[in-house]
Amino acid sequence: MIATETIATETEPITAESTAPEAKTSEPSTHEPNVSEPQDNAAAASVAGAEETHSSTDEKAGAGEDFASALENFTTEAEEAVSEDRVIKGTVLKLTATHVVVDVGAKSEGMLPLSEILDHEGKPRFKPGDEIDVMRDKGPAEEGYINLSHQKAQRIHAWDEIQKAHDEKRPIQAIVIDRIKGGLTVDILGARAFLPGSQVDLRPIRNLDGMKGQSLEVAIIKLNKKRGNIVVSRKELLEGEQTEKRSKTLEHLEEGSILTGVVKNLTE
Repeated sequence: MIATETIATETEPITAESTAPEAKTSEPSTHEPNVSEPQDNAAAASVAGAEETHSSTDEKAGAGEDFASALENFTTEAEEAVSEDRVIKGTVLKLTATHVVVDVGAKSEGMLPLSEILDHEGKPRFKPGDEIDVMRDKGPAEEGYINLSHQKAQRIHAWDEIQKAHDEKRPIQAIVIDRIKGGLTVDILGARAFLPGSQVDLRPIRNLDGMKGQSLEVAIIKLNKKRGNIVVSRKELLEGEQTEKRSKTLEHLEEGSILTGVVKNLTE
């Protein structure tokens, strides 16, 4: 009989510890807090502020340049407006003993002779603050001033009516302003004209000063728009009236008629 050998296997007791999975050991974190982040943020803010400041400065500089450019353009346009062929409106700033200072909106103020704004009594027709029509004039000017003329501007305004009177050969009203060499200065609708002494009456008048302020009907006998010259005659109108009266008288003159006359001259 064969003996069976029983092999006893020792079985190790199973415990909870042996069956539980090994817990992962938590290693200490090696990530250190980024202490440079606040510094980076501050630097970024500083750069942004600098850029904003620079941008603001550029905008201000640009605005300043735009204003300066606009001012320069405005001044240039204002100076171009004060031309010899354009009537502009200015403002009287002050009157001196010989001139009128006028603001025309340019860099420099304008100046015109005081005599151009005097009436027949020698009194100025404008005062500081009044608006006045002017044009740029040729000739020497006071240093720092634009040479202006009020008479030229007035002549431009009145020219159409004066030209019409000349073309239609009709009389026009004039006011005697002053006596000058060779005759009188008269005002026609604000424009100055020359009335020669020989054209004032049918006969020469010795006291031309006594005619200042008088209103006369005159004929335009010479007109030069380019030079601005206007020459008038009162004698021409008087001769025309005299001729018309003579013609009417002769029409009714008959032998034996009794008429009333005026002695003009005595001869030997």
